Amino acid sequence: MNKINTTTYLKDYKPSPFSIKSVDLTFKLSPKRTQVTAKILFSPKVPDQDLELDGVELELKKVTIDGKNQDLDALIYTVNGLTVPKKMLPASDFFWEAETNIVPDTNSALEGLYRSAGVYCTQCEAQGFRKITYFLDRPDILAVYTVRIEGKEPILLSNGNLVESRPGFAKWYDPWPKPSYLFALVAGNLTSFNDKFQTVSGRIVDLRIYVRPEDIDKCAYAMGALKRSMRWDEIEYKREYDLDLFMIVAIDDFNMGAMENKGLNIFNSKYILADDKTATDKDYENIERIIAHEYFHNWTGNRITCRDWFQLCLKEGLTVFRDQQFSAEMRGFPITRIEDVLVLQAQQFREDDGPLSHPVRPTEYLEINNFYTATVYEKGAELVRMLKLIVGKDHYDKALQEYFVKFDGQACTVEDWLEVFERTAKINLSQFALWYHQKGRPIVEVTDAFKDGTFTMTFSQKLANNKNYESMPMLIPINIGLLNKNGDEIRDTETFLLSKNKQSITFDGLSSKPIPSTLRDFSAPITIIENMSDDELHILGGYDKNLFHRWNVLRQLTFKALERFIYHEEPISTRLLSSLEKTLYSNNLSPAYRALIVTPPSANDCLTYLSSKKRNIDPLKIHAALHSFNRALFARCNNYITDFFHNYASSAGYETKSEQKELRALKLKLMDLFCHCDEGIETLKKLHRTAFNMTDEIGSLALLIKHDSIDTEADQFYEKWKLNNNVIDKWFSTQAVYTAPEKSFKVVSALTNHKSFKLQNPNRFRSLIGAFAANNFCGFHQSDGTGYKLVADWLIKLDRINPQTAARVCTAFDNWKLFDSERQIKMKKNLRRIARIPNISKNSYEITNSILKK
Repeated sequence: MNKINTTTYLKDYKPSPFSIKSVDLTFKLSPKRTQVTAKILFSPKVPDQDLELDGVELELKKVTIDGKNQDLDALIYTVNGLTVPKKMLPASDFFWEAETNIVPDTNSALEGLYRSAGVYCTQCEAQGFRKITYFLDRPDILAVYTVRIEGKEPILLSNGNLVESRPGFAKWYDPWPKPSYLFALVAGNLTSFNDKFQTVSGRIVDLRIYVRPEDIDKCAYAMGALKRSMRWDEIEYKREYDLDLFMIVAIDDFNMGAMENKGLNIFNSKYILADDKTATDKDYENIERIIAHEYFHNWTGNRITCRDWFQLCLKEGLTVFRDQQFSAEMRGFPITRIEDVLVLQAQQFREDDGPLSHPVRPTEYLEINNFYTATVYEKGAELVRMLKLIVGKDHYDKALQEYFVKFDGQACTVEDWLEVFERTAKINLSQFALWYHQKGRPIVEVTDAFKDGTFTMTFSQKLANNKNYESMPMLIPINIGLLNKNGDEIRDTETFLLSKNKQSITFDGLSSKPIPSTLRDFSAPITIIENMSDDELHILGGYDKNLFHRWNVLRQLTFKALERFIYHEEPISTRLLSSLEKTLYSNNLSPAYRALIVTPPSANDCLTYLSSKKRNIDPLKIHAALHSFNRALFARCNNYITDFFHNYASSAGYETKSEQKELRALKLKLMDLFCHCDEGIETLKKLHRTAFNMTDEIGSLALLIKHDSIDTEADQFYEKWKLNNNVIDKWFSTQAVYTAPEKSFKVVSALTNHKSFKLQNPNRFRSLIGAFAANNFCGFHQSDGTGYKLVADWLIKLDRINPQTAARVCTAFDNWKLFDSERQIKMKKNLRRIARIPNISKNSYEITNSILKK
């Protein structure tokens, strides 16, 4: 284990002494023995150097250099590849040709070339290409690829444009240089859903989505989302697609959500397949957003890529920000911003606060797949959002166009990215660069004073969870507006740049002390501490025109009410309940916004909030407090909720239009509250019986389970949908998440023995074990430790098969220090069980040991 568990450091980066001019690959496909012939034109950049190639799990059969056979015993083999001694290499450009055998059928890690339900498929990011052939498998090596595929499958696909094909053979050429992680191959019995797109310059691009024949009727929405993404990127970023063909393939067995391989995106099928009966409103939103994300990578990731994997945020942070912009335009900013921040706070803040904390650009890693994290993606996107706010839209747009021109076809660094902004906006960003280098999250405390018509706000900052490093003050953009005591806005939003440990801003010409609306739209990923009265907070919660901040204030008031209930046994604040009721009656607010307002924080959110207050954590008390909150809210809003369901009439058919979708969101939230009375349970059962779309069908099933009113509905649901994998994933996750804590261990344990539970399928494992560990808070944290043992048992099994997925679910244990001593002992015990697996993967080793040693 110690031989392969070596740490890679950013400071050790060196350019390769070789470049690659062209790559010719030939695949002779066979499930148990695929032959790969790689002919690579190398060009020495530094004379008299050994050639070190990456390669794992390969059977090397033959090597030639400039057409001459080489003695395989003359090569130096290592755990992670081989070295070609310099004495075997010509001094100038040379052709290396290697024949290797690989076994797609037994590749359960789903990296490199593998088979999913009879379909050959690749996943090469970050280091999967080395499982296909020996190569300089690093992102700063860009080359032009020609790919020949021989196989019995009717569809044979690779990157770029199709050059030649006939039954059993296809040849592809990609004219754009790319790194090896963007290589893709797909072969199988697939059919395509086709369309065309006319680019801004008039070029016609063929669009194809490849799926299993039985899924062809579930591709229309995905195709529409692709076309919307292509047009939006042309308008907003002036980026035009650059090949004659754009393809997407939907695969059931996939470790990630999707992969942006040049011209041949490969998707987890759950993010492509959708129709009225099998996809929820959230599915449709995810499909649109993820298709946009992967398409946007064509420029921010593919045409301009990363110099090394430490620069991952360069492509992912920027592309996440771009997909957030796109989604906000498609669905409306307040809703998408709230949803983005909820994800950021639930996932990335947890990383920042725990043992897995790392900078947006890490400085070291053991296994790069472990750094596809919320910090790199979501916090990375927040950095781009802040940068745009600091320099302004015009300078942002100008800088992006300069970035595209200057670095097209190159592998870049964060420094390259920031330098473009410094030059175009004529600004020094050395302090802003700290956001990329310093881990942890700034905590900003705010005090204020009012005297003689002048309102002064003083901000002080410190960096949390960064005790082992000498941190420097960050550059933090803080959006501020001012309201008066009547709730009228008296100062529009302005951006204050906090650059010192302590700094003030003043507002003059005021007749009375205002109420500050601070950190509007969550202008920076920080924790802000304000000393505001409940009166001031309720004015903001009732009148703030900035809808994000209004939602956030009411959420903070809810946290306070839950805290008082748990630790002081105070009833839920009637004033808060009144404010929430008032929001429900505000028909000028969208149904989706009102649904978010009356949705309490999750148990995990409460854990984060209460631990920041240094409170002792009792999962059962959190569970009880949330239950009591919902009961109290129903009692307060009983008239509104009863009238809503008496008057509610669903549309004649399912529509994904905003109005209908938002009403469904509000309906299901109110139904959850309505279930605190007998009439509500009967209404819920009727909704489930008559549901004609998956949002209502799975949503009502979840509520039946949550409110312990399930009879045979779960069994009936399974029988109805057992042939649809994506729907059955929902069936597993709904039971894993919503089953009452005291029943959850028994239910989840039984489901692991269900005939449809497949350990080898990442979606299925995540939908049961992953969902239970992440979202059944009290079930996972049962005081007897059965939840911990159940999850650990299955992670130990999975690590031998699919280390990448296993390691990601291991992070469920990362907050063990927040709990009481008995739970801590049980969590650590099961973490150590995982860490001591014989031949544990690098993936799980790094995660478990990082959690245990901090």
